[in-house]
Parts: sequence; structure tokens; C-alpha cells
Amino acid sequence: MEKNSNLKVGFALKRIRQMKSIEGKKYTQAMMAKDLGVGQSYIGGLENNTRIPSFKTLTKISDALGISLRNLIDLCEYQRLTELYCHPSKDERHDLLSSEELYKIGTPEAFAFRDVSKSFDFENLNFKLGEFLDNIDVKKKIYEGENFPYIDSTNLSDVISKGIDKQKNIFFNNQKLTDGQILGLNHYLEAITNQKNGGV
Repeated sequence: MEKNSNLKVGFALKRIRQMKSIEGKKYTQAMMAKDLGVGQSYIGGLENNTRIPSFKTLTKISDALGISLRNLIDLCEYQRLTELYCHPSKDERHDLLSSEELYKIGTPEAFAFRDVSKSFDFENLNFKLGEFLDNIDVKKKIYEGENFPYIDSTNLSDVISKGIDKQKNIFFNNQKLTDGQILGLNHYLEAITNQKNGGV
């Protein structure tokens, strides 16, 4: 195993290689091995993540695949993130871990991935992967600078629509409500609910 890198390239290498063709023929492991001057078993090892390439080899791989080194590394980083924060999937669909599962992980990166994934157009992933990863990095740095837990802020309309008892942490203007404030809010919500139903 070569040193100087801990980057797993299997997902990226296989994905791009299978998309590439030369003179109408699919770009096989054997063809790539010849271009890199290595044995086919080495390419298989890279795609199975049992071998980890050096930076020099990464450069050769990107040249052989006809993509930039940045795009290759971006795809590797995307694979790392999805392995950490999504449920495994055979059809390349990545289902995000549940809120409870992410809270157990409890890292700024986990919640940054969650937030960016909520609004990202995955159908255009190939064209906007760099933007996706940059957004995660920015969000991660924001969370690292916060002094409160990395959770979704909950506004009052969310509390009213979902029910306060389902919320373990209530934030208003980025300030966590105390138990006393939550109790008072509960009483208030009960009062207006009773009023709407004909109560006092």
C-alpha cells in the first residue's frame, strides 16, 4: 500500500472509468492499467479500496481518466461523506441518516452535510459537486464557531404546528429556552388551543 495519502478512490475511479470510452469501447481496468503502467490487479485494488494511491499516482489516474485532479478528489470526498452520513444503497441513491442518528454522531460536519443535502439538486451532482462540498465546508465552519448544540433552530410556528412535546430542544433567536420558558409556552399553547375549541 502506498503512503502519503489516505484517500479512498474506489467510488470515483470506478464511476469515471465506466463512463469513459475510447473509440466506442468502454474503458476497462486492463486499459487503465496499461495507461498507468501497472498490473490490472492494482486497479482492482484501487476500485475496491484495498489499495490507497499516493498523490503522484492520483495525478496519473486523473490524467488517464481525462479529468482534473480536483474533480477526482471531490468525488472521493463525496464518497467519504455519504459513507458516514447516509444509509448504504445499491442504486447510488443516498438516503440521509435520521435526525436521531445524526445527533448521536454529533459533529459539525454531520449537521453541515444534513443542512446542505436538504436543498441540493443531486440530479446535477456531476456539474455542481464542487459547490456542494464547498457549501458543506462553509456550513461546517459556521457550526464550529457556534456556542450551542448543532441542531435546527425551531421557531414558534414550528412548535405550534408540530407540538412542543415532540421538541427536545427549543431555540428562539439562537437562544435555548429554559425548562421554565418551555413550561410557560406549553401553558400558552394549551390556552389558545382551548380557546379555539370553545374553551376560555
